[in-house]
Amino acid sequence: MAIFYHQDTTKTTHAFDTTRKGADIADYLTHRGWQIQEPTPISQRIAERYHNAAYIKAIQRGVPIELAESQGFMWDEMMWRSVTAQTGAMLDAAHHACQHGRAYALSAGFHHARADSGAGFCTLNGLAIAAGEILGSYPDRRVIILDVDAHCGGGTMDICDTWERLIHLDIHTNSYDAYAVHAPHHRQSVSRADLYIPTLQQLLAGIEAQIKPHDVLVYNAGMDIHEDCRIGGLRGITREIIRQREQYVSDWAKAQS
Repeated sequence: MAIFYHQDTTKTTHAFDTTRKGADIADYLTHRGWQIQEPTPISQRIAERYHNAAYIKAIQRGVPIELAESQGFMWDEMMWRSVTAQTGAMLDAAHHACQHGRAYALSAGFHHARADSGAGFCTLNGLAIAAGEILGSYPDRRVIILDVDAHCGGGTMDICDTWERLIHLDIHTNSYDAYAVHAPHHRQSVSRADLYIPTLQQLLAGIEAQIKPHDVLVYNAGMDIHEDCRIGGLRGITREIIRQREQYVSDWAKAQS
């Protein structure tokens, strides 16, 4: 099993889950015998396929500062190095999965970032970048983005809305970053813990007729739905429900291959 993480993710001075938790998970896995692969940070050329040049320059240089800090972090000169490292983990995992069936990226902070700005602690949209690069590299494949973060992925839809061969499934417990949805995409709010797994099952079952075994699932496995999370958690969502979610998604993906 390939797991990608780059230590440069923590280089930015702003300490937050998005910039720090990957290191904690990598350490935990390493101490238990798992091998972590170092990805290649994405280039400016790749970033500018999905984000405009003025925004990329702001991340790199800190000017204008309002744009550089539009995701909510204090800018520093290491921000670009940090976000390209963790986006590289996402992209390398996606390419590895296309060749070998499955891979994981210890990355975070993607789905609120728009083409021209950051938002909601997200700087570059690694979900859109990974999906777009896979679509460009494999013209015979469809990409499904399954986003189960507590909040809506409005940034992903800002970038990917009109792409062909893409399906975006967004299950959320908090309406932050909500957006209008249209076929083939789906956005579903869940307000009761007992409906969470059935909603997931229904959405995945609803696209099975549209996909083929070689298609690619890009999965944003947000943990902030947990009832103890102050910025998205839903009462009644426990570790057991999250465990059930992860097992179901894993089994579903295997069944489609």
